[in-house]
Amino acid sequence: MDLGVKGTRTNIKEYQLHASSKSLTAWINQTLQKQHLVVRDIVFDLADGQILAAFIETLTHEKLEDILPGSTEKNKISNINRCIQFAVDKLELQRDPQRWTAEGIVNKDISSILSFLVDLSHYAPCPLAIPSNVTIAITHQDKISSGVKNKTTLHHISGDESQFNDKSG
Repeated sequence: MDLGVKGTRTNIKEYQLHASSKSLTAWINQTLQKQHLVVRDIVFDLADGQILAAFIETLTHEKLEDILPGSTEKNKISNINRCIQFAVDKLELQRDPQRWTAEGIVNKDISSILSFLVDLSHYAPCPLAIPSNVTIAITHQDKISSGVKNKTTLHHISGDESQFNDKSG
């Protein structure tokens, strides 16, 4: 039976990226179920730091202080920085500015958001499997005097997740 899906490298990588996003979204929603908070779009819904703060609070059973309304860029960055610092302090998460930053999360950079959550899952285990060796290619366009210059960068979202995906024990 032909389902119209070809086994190309691009489709497999897209599937892995989608599966990663879906697992991480389900993890957040499962964790926040009692608070009646729902993430529909992981990129947009985490960008102001409020849902991310609630998620981290629920994972750690501790309160993040001074989370601000996500109405301004400054507040959003402050909230995300508080979430990151809290994860560093309480979960011993290692900062990795090559993979994720507060600014990247606020600016809705999918690679920053997914990378942060994958790294977080190593310290606060995700009950759902996250695919290993997921990468995403992001193309940025810069206007130059003679037209447009495209620059594609490859971002590694996950590494070997098998040690973290063993949910049996």
